[in-house]
Amino acid sequence: MNLPNNFSVDELPWGHVKLVQNPNNFCYGIDAVLLADFARCKKNSRCVDLCSGNGAVAFLMAAKYPSIKISTLEIQKELSQLADISVELNSLKNTISVYNGDLKNCLNFFEKNTFNCVTVNPPYMTGQIPKNEKEGLAIARHEICCNLEDVLLTSDALLNSSGDFYMIHRANRLDDIFSACEKTHITVKEIRLVYPSENKDATMVLVHGKKSALKGMTVLPALTVYDRTGVYSEEVQKIYSSC
Repeated sequence: MNLPNNFSVDELPWGHVKLVQNPNNFCYGIDAVLLADFARCKKNSRCVDLCSGNGAVAFLMAAKYPSIKISTLEIQKELSQLADISVELNSLKNTISVYNGDLKNCLNFFEKNTFNCVTVNPPYMTGQIPKNEKEGLAIARHEICCNLEDVLLTSDALLNSSGDFYMIHRANRLDDIFSACEKTHITVKEIRLVYPSENKDATMVLVHGKKSALKGMTVLPALTVYDRTGVYSEEVQKIYSSC
């Protein structure tokens, strides 16, 4: 297989899966690993990963749940092409289907109300974009092509009547998350705050919502990324070695 110049092949922490990445564009990080660990799928579920980038979450989910079928939807053509190469590299054509397009036009790609599970690690930043930020990174990080409400409305359209929604986002956007969910049939059922280390404010939040569910939310125990010595906490180390 011929890879584009300067691209890398990195091994994901689970399942010996290889992921093709462009170091000069968006590359997966710990948020993808935490989201895939947090998400839960039943056997033979049909899943979709939105804002999928180069497919890291989808490949992690496929390693965690070998029986599922998972589609990815990413607006950046280059990232979708990398995901396609990774699918071929890992012989996962029967498990992962890659789509390049705008999630706001999701029904051009998928049938309505047909997925058991949605995962999403969306752009999370609002406000002014730094002048020196590359376009691909800006699209991945900032609400340029879609915003939080778009993500929730798309997820609502794709999920079946009891489908599950899993997202990782910035903790300081929790009020926006609740507000966006109020405009859909998705009810927040669980949240888990993620702290970079002890005595620091939470920076991320894991959200589990369920379509057409009664109200009632559980706040799960906090997750701390680094321990006092500056290395991954025991729980994060277990997450990275869980498959």
